[in-house]
Amino acid sequence: MRAYLPTSLPPVTAVDVVVLSSVEPDNLYEFMHFASDAPTTRIEGKDARWVAHLWRRLPFGDIAKCHVPPYGLRFFFEDNVICQGSICWGCNNIYGDVVGDPFTCGFDAGSAVSGALLAELQRIAPNDHYRRQVQISRRAAELREIMQSPYGMEKLMKIWREHYNIPDGLFPPTGVTPESQILRKEFPDAE
Repeated sequence: MRAYLPTSLPPVTAVDVVVLSSVEPDNLYEFMHFASDAPTTRIEGKDARWVAHLWRRLPFGDIAKCHVPPYGLRFFFEDNVICQGSICWGCNNIYGDVVGDPFTCGFDAGSAVSGALLAELQRIAPNDHYRRQVQISRRAAELREIMQSPYGMEKLMKIWREHYNIPDGLFPPTGVTPESQILRKEFPDAE
């Protein structure tokens, strides 16, 4: 396995945007190979060049050990796959291959370019599962922020009681956090 620089992507004529939410490979390098049944949108022309441009501009970043990619990209020149990779914004990493040669790449998922690439992929191939996970993560961060504020536990308990119509003075069962109960109530269809 080698390190990869997105700037090395040669010219492309088409890009497959692959929604990877349902793909569960045996190892990190197999996401794109197991994605044959995953929803895929082919783009060409201006859209393909724009996605390739954003890919090439992804800034370097540190890699986390996890990999839960919402999207994969398969770059084509004419009819040949020249590069493909699964991209995880939560873990700052890309795993893929260049003409069968596996690579890994770390990028700064918080940069404006990385955000622009994610937004463009969401526009091209909406990923409702990933969008829902982002909503849940944002709400969990809000609840953690409330918890760290003055009188945070009382504020969380108030939200919990309102969600479950529970009178003052009662608490969640032992071992259950109000944050998890609030998230379950607000996102009942979440995994």
